[in-house]
Amino acid sequence: MKWPSHFLFFLSLAQPGFAENQLPPVAPSDSSARLPIPAMPGRSFDLAWIGKMVRVSEPQIAPGGKSLVAVVTRSDYENDLNVAELALVDLASGKTRFLTRGRKTASFPRWSPSGDRIAFLSADNDKHNQIIVLDMAGGDASQITKSPTSIQQFVWEPDGSAFAYAAGEESPKKTGADKFDDAFEVGDGSFLDKEKTLPTHLWLVNSTGGEARRLTFGAWSLPVAYPPGPPAPPIYFTPNGRKLIYVRLENTYSGDRRYSTPAVLDLASGVSEAITTHTMYASFPVPSPDGNHVAYVYPRDGIGHNYHDIYIVSGLKGDGENLTRPIDRNFFRALWTPDSQAIVSGANDAATAGLWLQPLHGKVRRFNLGDVTPNTGFWLDANIGPQGQIAFVGTQPHRPTEIYMLDTPASKPRRISGFNDAFEGVHLANSEVVTWSSPDKAPKNWNEDGILTYPPDYVPGKKLPLVLYIHGGPTSNSKDTFNPFTQLIAAQGWLVFEPNYRGSDNAGNDFASAIIDDSGDGPGRDVFAGLEAIKKRGIVD
Repeated sequence: MKWPSHFLFFLSLAQPGFAENQLPPVAPSDSSARLPIPAMPGRSFDLAWIGKMVRVSEPQIAPGGKSLVAVVTRSDYENDLNVAELALVDLASGKTRFLTRGRKTASFPRWSPSGDRIAFLSADNDKHNQIIVLDMAGGDASQITKSPTSIQQFVWEPDGSAFAYAAGEESPKKTGADKFDDAFEVGDGSFLDKEKTLPTHLWLVNSTGGEARRLTFGAWSLPVAYPPGPPAPPIYFTPNGRKLIYVRLENTYSGDRRYSTPAVLDLASGVSEAITTHTMYASFPVPSPDGNHVAYVYPRDGIGHNYHDIYIVSGLKGDGENLTRPIDRNFFRALWTPDSQAIVSGANDAATAGLWLQPLHGKVRRFNLGDVTPNTGFWLDANIGPQGQIAFVGTQPHRPTEIYMLDTPASKPRRISGFNDAFEGVHLANSEVVTWSSPDKAPKNWNEDGILTYPPDYVPGKKLPLVLYIHGGPTSNSKDTFNPFTQLIAAQGWLVFEPNYRGSDNAGNDFASAIIDDSGDGPGRDVFAGLEAIKKRGIVD
């Protein structure tokens, strides 16, 4: 079908994650500048290219600091699967080898403290995720656990002798007529729920296998992930291995997830205590490597719709101090530096996303990432190595996800993977950041931004139909980076405009909060003010 040139589209769609069937050879390259994409016949972007995209996630730097392991996911359309494998990448050369060929699932890779083993999650014959351990010296992988339900996450004990893991309770066995009774109490959950969600609790198992010991009990629960949102808050051992830090929810209803608080479990006594006095919205606690602090995420001033800031608690008790408020960006995760003197975090920022180094005492520093945008979709997909180097997943305007390294706080990002090298020969659309003034008067006169993408063969000054592609959320933002859906639209010969309106989390807490009690008209004025700014260029049909 050919759409009339005056047709204006309004779209609010989640960006899909896809992967590739064939993995091209790895070729590290400098990412400091955007390279022009030459026009090549038959190499325009279409639906077939989406099936060739590789999704990279969960980089984990080895304790020795010379390599990392990551999850590489590709699409298998014929079997309707996303097949995930573990890849080992050398940090100096980018040389890559795969560790788990033949498995349909592999996720959550974690190095042993000594670096001699990698543990990960993979499905057993009952399709339940179990902990699998791979010895880096060679040999077959070993299944460590036999959980009757899927293990959601785990953590190595600091001495490498055991795992703590989180798994849901097993549904009670029903007999007789009870087998046909599927009624359950309706609570603050999804309208799609078909049964009451059972609690998730903590277990401990030897790292070589054996009987698991249950650590926590009750109707309360640890959080679980709700895709496409962030992972569940990770569990951590304290550095001495005597305690576990986790997040407690008061029940299992998805609509009550705001009732959350960080807690610490003493393994000897079995007693848990809350770390903070906050019983709502507090989450993602992370102990420092020296055990002297805990960082956690909590909304500014305790107001749920405000930006999330990172608070630092001395010891294991207290509400702590807000470390990131002066940055005025929406943070979802804290990563400690090896010396326990600073945290690294990421957040949406203008028409991109940034990484910041925030010392416990001292001036904050924003990393210079050039045109690389780290993945910050309600989470920061990154890891810090033993020498303080940072590995993160990111994209560039003409390249899907890859792994990038920051060797020092002053260095530029260095791409060490080439899983999507095939896209270097694709004729892709170019984009630019556009800005305009808020249509509102004082006191809120924001400088707003968005992304304008041109068709690959655009002739300057030519008038074309324009697609208005509006991000959802509203806590999110449109970024000047690789977007497969935008590329698909632009390949049809259309302009694409992605505006960031009030409610977006890229321009300060006031801008994000301005959507409260004004979810339609205010954002609408922002979007159409940006549209008018583009129309004044004389390029919109």
